[in-house]
Amino acid sequence: MKISQETYDETLLENEDIFELSPNEAVEETISQFKQQSITNLESYIVTSHPLSAKGKEERIVRSNFVSLLNKLDSFVKSDGTIDITINVEGKGGNDNSSSVIVNIIEEIHGFCRRGITKKVSEETKDSSDGDGNGNSDDNENGNDDSSSTEKGESIYYNNPVPFLTMAHSTSSLYTFMNLLSIVEFPKVTDAGTSTSTSSNTIATPTDDQTRILQSALKLLITLLCPTNKNEKDVKMTFKDAFVCMDRMVGLAAMYMTLMKQQQQQHQNEGECCKGENEVDVNGDSDDTMIMPFIETLTLIIQCIMNACKNCERNKVSFVRCLKAYNVSKSIEFLIGNMFDTLRNTVNRNNGDDQALSRGVREETVQVSKKKRESTIGILSTLMKLTLSLYHHQSSSESRTTTKTSSSLVILMTECCKLISVLCRFDDFRTSESANSANNHASMVDSSYGGVSSAHDHVLEFNREGIIPTLHELILLSLEQQKRQEKMDTTSSDGDSSNRYDTYAVGLAAAAMSATRVLAVNDEIVQALVAVGILKSIKVALDMGVVAKKMEEEADDGQCNSNVDYSDADNSESDNKEKIFEEDNSKDDDDVADNDNLPTTNDRSEDMNQKNIDTKRQQLTSGAIGLIRNLCGNDEIKTTLCLGTTTSNGSNDLTTIVVPSILPSIIQGMNIYKKNSSIQEHGCGTLAAMALRKPSNALRILHEDGASSILTAMKLFPSNVLVQRQGALAIRNIVSRLVANTSALESLQEGEKKTQGRSDSKAQEGCLQATDGNSSKSINVRDIFLDLGAEVILRGITGRHQGSVDEAYAALRDLGCPVSMVKYDAEKQTTTTRTVMFGDIDVKSTFRPVYEESS
Repeated sequence: MKISQETYDETLLENEDIFELSPNEAVEETISQFKQQSITNLESYIVTSHPLSAKGKEERIVRSNFVSLLNKLDSFVKSDGTIDITINVEGKGGNDNSSSVIVNIIEEIHGFCRRGITKKVSEETKDSSDGDGNGNSDDNENGNDDSSSTEKGESIYYNNPVPFLTMAHSTSSLYTFMNLLSIVEFPKVTDAGTSTSTSSNTIATPTDDQTRILQSALKLLITLLCPTNKNEKDVKMTFKDAFVCMDRMVGLAAMYMTLMKQQQQQHQNEGECCKGENEVDVNGDSDDTMIMPFIETLTLIIQCIMNACKNCERNKVSFVRCLKAYNVSKSIEFLIGNMFDTLRNTVNRNNGDDQALSRGVREETVQVSKKKRESTIGILSTLMKLTLSLYHHQSSSESRTTTKTSSSLVILMTECCKLISVLCRFDDFRTSESANSANNHASMVDSSYGGVSSAHDHVLEFNREGIIPTLHELILLSLEQQKRQEKMDTTSSDGDSSNRYDTYAVGLAAAAMSATRVLAVNDEIVQALVAVGILKSIKVALDMGVVAKKMEEEADDGQCNSNVDYSDADNSESDNKEKIFEEDNSKDDDDVADNDNLPTTNDRSEDMNQKNIDTKRQQLTSGAIGLIRNLCGNDEIKTTLCLGTTTSNGSNDLTTIVVPSILPSIIQGMNIYKKNSSIQEHGCGTLAAMALRKPSNALRILHEDGASSILTAMKLFPSNVLVQRQGALAIRNIVSRLVANTSALESLQEGEKKTQGRSDSKAQEGCLQATDGNSSKSINVRDIFLDLGAEVILRGITGRHQGSVDEAYAALRDLGCPVSMVKYDAEKQTTTTRTVMFGDIDVKSTFRPVYEESS
């Protein structure tokens, strides 16, 4: 239940007058009075300060101005939901004036909803005599009082967007913002499915005013749907639940995909004409200017869809199924069909030219079924392939390879990869009761799957659309671009390493690996990933993120005497198509020439660049280790990753792929980036998966000092349940496989015979040496963990989290520590013994809870 600002002010003044309270006492009494009536959280949507105080007057002026902006924007929306930009504004007519006013209003609302206000109203009113929304000149009579309005307390609106977000929600302004998307009109379609405006398949290009309004509206919606801190989460989740324009978003995406391809094809035709007349093609920059608005708008559309779907299962299903509904607009159906027709016609004109369209687009757009036209996942997959083909076209053109257009295309592909990650991951952990109480809707969390996650279905549909080769191509593309950038910086004469890491390329690599990780949910997809060469790509990404950082630190200490080499450790022959794996013997560009006369500002700039480099390295490392974690669901592949392979027998067995052991790089990454919780979680999870059912892998992890890395991560993140859970699982899996030394030895000897001439001989030899001889000479795996303080961590940290208590129990049990589970009653503050669990100490002492394979 909520109250209005007027009701609050009237009640406060009445309490002050009747009970003869001071202003502060009146505020406290009024808030307490409403709390007794179950009206809470007043500060989030109304001004609670005294209405007659200087601070209260200032806050009410700000609130009034914001509400006025919302009302002005709503006045441009007609009854049918369309936008009227032809109306007069303040006595002035003309489309340009109305469009500019709409954009200015949206930008002001966006500022309020993004960061609140940054200065007092009295300061703003002095700078704006015409009253532009941040302080009207009519209220200047309070200006003298406002000069000291914040002496007794800072306004709740300073750097706080929550009150403005709540006001926008309470006034249902979200629907006005969504109506702004209709500023770009869809083609009118007859019942026969043909456009009434044109006989050709060409779609009219939106005007500059329409594009500006659409982009401003999309940026505002992105801010409303993307929480930046915990205080904003609740109110922004209400915006997600009320987001109801997925069909229009998909239609806009299809429309701008068609416009982007039409513009690129037009530029190609013009270039051929110029070459035929022996003229110089000078349209490179003009092409960038014409196609850039389409790319930027598409990027904003994808970002808006991603933010709407994140943490909201209902919106994910709404996006995926929006074209399968019975009431889909004929205009949207026309746009989807027109998009596929444009791509198919382009394929026919190019006659299979590889530089015009990538292989995936050529093969999949020749025959487009009705089912594909009804699949938004198919449209998203096509968008990625189309953007990739446009990027290749830009890179192969005669103009400079690194252009603003190319960077924008990389950003668009990055956002598409992020959207795939969101759609294929379940992240809506709200209960139906909490959603209902917040929104008064019966099915806010209901995904139309009966309360079951839709992520698995989305994964399977993406796999059917053939997205895996595209994602791998994006990983190769971004890593190759980064490698090229490093080579350019290394050979530069000025020694400037400020651009050593291509921000966009590394971001694309991390996003593509994250998208690949969420797809690796079953053995069929994992084997498909290995078949396209994902293992070697992961190795390169880890080398860029981990090995380069390690050698840079050694160089800073004066201990680095070798060059960074991102090629494979075994120097094996690589695929000619994968240029990223070619050896590069160029020197690392970490030793920058000394310039004593540089100003202090340049030193600060170098520090910022170094921080940016470290951030990108961590993104690569986190993405690579996270992908490895999911690939380890396959027993043969995780053994290959852990122990490595050195030879190939030419068979189709996936474990014969040439790749060195990737375990040292994983542990190095955990040791180098100790403060990164994501890397620590993925690292512990990967080690746990590698050790599961594989004693040889578990022993190799111990030899690489993996035990210390696991426990260090658990100590550094005591409140992170995910790190604690994965760390306890890793301890349990390693100990349970090696606690019986004789069994471990037999397993290793048998595995060595089966993998003779295939597995990494040095790794196997090291494992066998560790367990050589009788069981008394073997290592005591329990002592390794206990000496490092595992028992203290598992009891005092991991076992205190509800989400990791079961894993802590299992780890302590296998470490041989006396442990039992108790049930704690928070109200009575008492503990009671729980039912005896599987594997409890002194229960059925002859029963072994650890499964061992028979010989």
